[in-house]
Amino acid sequence: MSTIKPIIMPRWGLEMTEGTLSAWHVKVGDPVASGQVIMDVESEKIANEVESEAEGVLRKIVVEAGDTVDIGTLLGVIADTQTTEEDIEAFVQSYRPVTFTADDEPEQPPAEPQPAPESVPDKPAPASATPATGAEVHASPTARRLASRLGVDLSRVRGSGRGGRISAEDVKAFAADAGDAQADAAAADTDAAPATAGEYEVIKLTTTRKTIARRLVASKQQVPHFYLTVELGMDALLGARARLRSEGAELSVNDCLLKACALALQDVPEANVQFHGDVLHRFRASDVAFAVATEGGLITPVVRGAEHKRLAELAAEVRDLAERGRAGRLAAEEFQGGTLTLSNLGMYGIDAFSAVINPPQAAILAVGQASERVVVRDGQPAIGRVMSATLSCDHRAIDGALGARWLQALRQRIEAPDEWC
Repeated sequence: MSTIKPIIMPRWGLEMTEGTLSAWHVKVGDPVASGQVIMDVESEKIANEVESEAEGVLRKIVVEAGDTVDIGTLLGVIADTQTTEEDIEAFVQSYRPVTFTADDEPEQPPAEPQPAPESVPDKPAPASATPATGAEVHASPTARRLASRLGVDLSRVRGSGRGGRISAEDVKAFAADAGDAQADAAAADTDAAPATAGEYEVIKLTTTRKTIARRLVASKQQVPHFYLTVELGMDALLGARARLRSEGAELSVNDCLLKACALALQDVPEANVQFHGDVLHRFRASDVAFAVATEGGLITPVVRGAEHKRLAELAAEVRDLAERGRAGRLAAEEFQGGTLTLSNLGMYGIDAFSAVINPPQAAILAVGQASERVVVRDGQPAIGRVMSATLSCDHRAIDGALGARWLQALRQRIEAPDEWC
């Protein structure tokens, strides 16, 4: 059985506790080469292809596409063709999940599995014996989240894992046993009118969408937002962009705004901060995130040290990050950190809006389209291109005067672009 190799749920970053197996790229019986892409995995922060670390044949799939499991969970088995089905089953039944250490290196289980149990129940048995005390509850993060969603008391669930650890399957089994009584109660509920067939479609949230929902709710509940709005004269910046584009530079308005934001953070370094409980982290470099819409939801890649980058270099980096972000191919460190996010809906014809802060960042700038308006120049009415910008600030880190100073610095940078374009 030394030829049997496990495929496990990887861990990308210290905060990752579970992942969703989005798709298998190989079928049972397919040959697998070392380094070959065999599956897609999505965590709360990233989606990526996973390559095989072994070669052989995919002999068994343990976790189906679409399932979410803890890191270290056995997903499938690679072995040579000489390995018997009995050996494969014994390996699966006796497999212990990988334990990850603090330095991200997995602690592998023994190469030779322990003998398989004589019989394995089809599903974990729900608790019917003495309930565990609160101190005795030992459950996976997935199980805890599922229990919270289903309203299951974990102290009443008997864990089927090593040392009595409660898994998501244990929670599902317990909830299913209680389902009959709940279904009867639900059937008697006449408060809500029954939905007509075909009236709506049930769409399962992706891991990314669940993360977005959780983080935005937490932000609005825990971060004291306040908002400052200014109108920015865009004629000079749009003129500078047109000149640079005529010289061959591929620049968007967003690229120019991102660079202006980075420079304004250098002009007002007190605003270049993250909020962390009892302390602020003030950064030397301007690491500015920008919002990218994807099919799975909004992501915010970060351009690091944006104040030092030439516009053409910055624009190329933004395009690369956006393209890989839409394809789900960003590394975790490419969308973590930053002190400010730039969110631009001007390309959709939006004039103005306010955005939700992405903690621990202290601010987010929401900009609309640059539109022609009547402005006053030298005491005379004239037509100018104006953009509305709303800065959402975390009042724990940035007060009103500081936010206003930063917007003044931004306006100066935007209205005098020849100094940095």
